[in-house]
Amino acid sequence: MSIPEIRRIPVWPGSLRIIHWLISLCLTVLLATGGLLPYAPTLADLLLDLHYPAGHILAGALLARLYFFVTDRGVGGWRSLWPASLKRDSVVAMMRFYLSGGRTPLPGWYAHNPLWAPLYGLLWALLVWATVTAFLGKTDFHAVLAAPIGTLVLAHVVTALLHDWRGEGSDISAMVSGYRIFVLRPLDATKASPAVSLENLRKTSRSNPQPTTRRQ
Repeated sequence: MSIPEIRRIPVWPGSLRIIHWLISLCLTVLLATGGLLPYAPTLADLLLDLHYPAGHILAGALLARLYFFVTDRGVGGWRSLWPASLKRDSVVAMMRFYLSGGRTPLPGWYAHNPLWAPLYGLLWALLVWATVTAFLGKTDFHAVLAAPIGTLVLAHVVTALLHDWRGEGSDISAMVSGYRIFVLRPLDATKASPAVSLENLRKTSRSNPQPTTRRQ
């Protein structure tokens, strides 16, 4: 039996990681303060003093993210959400993984989860819509968007934790260091459908001398 090769490869650039954590922090504040506002009227001034600045910072972070979304031809661009290598069997394997609670094999991917990729686009669209309605003073529309945004954010956090717990990668720490762990096996050694090929990872590794290789 062949020994799998483990590689630590840079995937997420620093600019995207900073934007990701800014959006995460702002959303935490916005969802918490916005959710408490109807139930704690005596704290309205304090909650709004936190809510408004967080909303302005979120707007700036979204503008920066949209810039990369349009101009970046790498993992930050719109093409990465609709990769040419995306296969239906990878999406099905992801659904099996979630429905089984992580007991089935987790398929491989390079940057974006093959099932979540279009959902990220949906989340960003909802965030832009929520930001626009807030600036236009459309409070009713703005409040309605909190539920789908909160649901997607919670699902994203839970599934990322499940990936790290049951998978072999490092999705959560990758958003801190920028590096992901890839366990490379021969294609016929697993029933999972990898979304990134061994050759592509080798090309990435050769183009950047920093990744480290170790054997298990």
